[in-house]
Amino acid sequence: MIEILTLGIFALALIICLSFDITVIAALLIGFLCFFSYGLYKGFSVKQLLLMAGKGQKTGFNIMVVLSLIGLLTASWRISGTIPYLVSFAVNFISPDYCLFFAFVLNAALSLLIGTAFGTSATMGVITMSICIAAGADPMLAGGAVLAGCYVGDRNSPVSSSASLVAVVTKTDLYQNVRLMLFSAAIPFVLSCLIYLGFGVSQTYQEIHMALGEQFAQEFVMSWWSAVPAIILLGLIFAKLDIKKSISISVLSALVLAFVLQERGIEEILNTLFSGYVSKNLSLSKMLNGGGFLSMVPVVIIICISCTYSGLFEGTALIDTLKNGVEKISKKSTPFTAILLTAITTALISCNQVLTVILTKQLCANIQPDKQKMAIDLENSSILIPALIPWSIAGAVPIATVGAPVSSVLGAFFIYLVPLYWLVREKAALAKERS
Repeated sequence: MIEILTLGIFALALIICLSFDITVIAALLIGFLCFFSYGLYKGFSVKQLLLMAGKGQKTGFNIMVVLSLIGLLTASWRISGTIPYLVSFAVNFISPDYCLFFAFVLNAALSLLIGTAFGTSATMGVITMSICIAAGADPMLAGGAVLAGCYVGDRNSPVSSSASLVAVVTKTDLYQNVRLMLFSAAIPFVLSCLIYLGFGVSQTYQEIHMALGEQFAQEFVMSWWSAVPAIILLGLIFAKLDIKKSISISVLSALVLAFVLQERGIEEILNTLFSGYVSKNLSLSKMLNGGGFLSMVPVVIIICISCTYSGLFEGTALIDTLKNGVEKISKKSTPFTAILLTAITTALISCNQVLTVILTKQLCANIQPDKQKMAIDLENSSILIPALIPWSIAGAVPIATVGAPVSSVLGAFFIYLVPLYWLVREKAALAKERS
């Protein structure tokens, strides 16, 4: 009973903090105090509990390093003109009659390159949403297409913090996970494309014109050289170089371009790396501002606190009762069914991907002992489900960034199709084994 009460207090703290627009970090700190107090109630000493928390903290160190590098990557790609060049190049392919399809595909492509839903929504997302609205598309479908595209890369990209987090907590190889993720997402991706194409065929759109390249040209030298950092990153990823080294080399190449091609000063470059890019053009600020080390600090803090939970949960056996319930569901259906239901529950409570991944992994460890299968199951549930929760930062931030209605989550078909496809596939495989 005390276990349920402790988790209930934590859930209530999250709800109150979100209701009053208080940062989720405050709720996570309250959660830490709740779980720490539970340990004291169970007779553990302060020293023992701190050691438990520290054990969980070790899990998150590698992902914190990767996150910091990603912050530097997104900033360097902005000041070097890489992101402006990629965005302006991509929008040239948009046809107003099929703008929903292009919104999904282009956001998917950029998110695969930069590995972040937030960064994609703030650049390509803003552009494609504007194009869709100007073309007369349904705002709910347009927002859904953008949101779904953003999470193609947030889930699949080797430079995604989400993919790195799953690899760390499951102790699996990142590149092997990426290959399996691409395989499991292929059919849902194609189906999503067909759905958005179908909506395009069934509606009549207005003709539009976008002179985005001219706007970017006021602030950047728009040269194909700007794409070099992205090309380098892709090449190193395909060569299977360590992800931290790959990102670092791409950042260095972007800094060279910022200094030589864009003629930015050393002080401005260093400030950008630390605090993010700030556009001199107000009309472009919403698309370009951001990135930098400081942009990742809140996420690093969230991971830092969340990772202490895993150590406390394991050491104090706080969630063992819940584990038994998850195991019963798994036996009556399939392991992924139990993992998916657990991910939905933890996402509703935790309101962020990090804690959803950690809690789901810990609750479902016994029903899926295969590390590789657990990694893909987490990617197909815990990474995507939070994006469908309107009060979760994973869904609320991209939707608010592009100015889409909350109902856009209903139009993010890819995010639904991946777990549904994986669920059907597992049930079919199980039925084949039994026959």
